[in-house]
Amino acid sequence: MTQERRSTVLKWLIILVTAAGISIHVQYGLNEYGGYIFWFFTVISNLFVLVFYTWKGFSQSPMSYRIKGFIVEPIILTGILNWFILVPIAIQANSVMLLFHPTNFFVHGLTPFLVFIDWFLYDPKHIYKKYDALRWCVFPILYMIAVYIRAWIQHNHVFNGSDFPYPFLDRSIMGGVGNLILVLGLIFIVYLGVGHIMVKFKGYRTDKWQAAGQRIDG
Repeated sequence: MTQERRSTVLKWLIILVTAAGISIHVQYGLNEYGGYIFWFFTVISNLFVLVFYTWKGFSQSPMSYRIKGFIVEPIILTGILNWFILVPIAIQANSVMLLFHPTNFFVHGLTPFLVFIDWFLYDPKHIYKKYDALRWCVFPILYMIAVYIRAWIQHNHVFNGSDFPYPFLDRSIMGGVGNLILVLGLIFIVYLGVGHIMVKFKGYRTDKWQAAGQRIDG
């Protein structure tokens, strides 16, 4: 099987796994959280993966690969949180099987892993521009703005009595505005750092890709 064929098979697998994972996770979440399940970053990042891979996942244009960065980074961070933070905690608490339940495993573990493999093996080198990592930070910034606007307008509890889907977004839980700003700043730094690592690993854009992408994105 050629590399191109393997890449195509993997992308179709990502589409199928992500669609199944979202369906299972959302079906469970609707019973638990109602429509607020769609405010969780995990659901949003998985939905973006499904939309992108269905729409542009098989494109080889320079712009498609750069747009893909907006999708790959948040889902990779979802996987990092799952495999390197939640799994060790679950092992210590003897509850690791909960993380491998279908309602969690697909969206938190399997989809992020498959997307990372696809990016790592099949995305070309020297495709990104200098400030792409900073541009990708638009994703979580817009997400947080939307979450705070919703909480300000509706004041409905989303998770464990909080107006927010995650406790670190709640000023009262974090102990004041100062701590909240500190945590949000740390999240931004981590997000920017992971994006920078992705860009450095793949390398900056070369003349080859510059020529190929000049007509598309200038």
